[in-house]
Amino acid sequence: VHDCMRLITDRYFRYYDMLYDMIRDEVGGSYFWMWAPGRMVKLQCDFAAMIGPEMFSEFMLPVLQEMTERVSCSMFHWDGPGALPHLDALLSLPRLGMIQWVPGAGIEPPDHPRWWPLYHRILEAGKRPFVYDCASEESLRAMKREFATQLNRFYIMMNVPDRAAGERILRVAECD
Repeated sequence: VHDCMRLITDRYFRYYDMLYDMIRDEVGGSYFWMWAPGRMVKLQCDFAAMIGPEMFSEFMLPVLQEMTERVSCSMFHWDGPGALPHLDALLSLPRLGMIQWVPGAGIEPPDHPRWWPLYHRILEAGKRPFVYDCASEESLRAMKREFATQLNRFYIMMNVPDRAAGERILRVAECD
């Protein structure tokens, strides 16, 4: 398994480098869910939900460590309740910049207060939480009350019906 992980990681970056060279912008920025000033990568391991922390640390942590060191900006797509035990391992990665929590089907959405303790831990570790689906202006206001100026460190996606609503949401999100 270790040999295969090495092979996969080498191949991943062989093709990543080729694609990056083709699509980077004039300042070297790239886009993977969001623009970043340099090489950006979104990492994930959905298999993590089926293994414990010991196996995650043995098989995935070294790969994630290497991958985060080879790019300027990185995000981990942390998916489902089975992946919750791996937060400490993810937080231990010095170059992992952002964590996107995806609770899973039928569970409270990512903007729900149930997940706020996770976001506090992510922030305390010096990383940015990515809330991919903030459902409403009220939800954003509640997050702002909870996180205050730390809300500036979040990457939050919201759907808005029009420009006026978008501008209103931006004013709500502003932190002094």
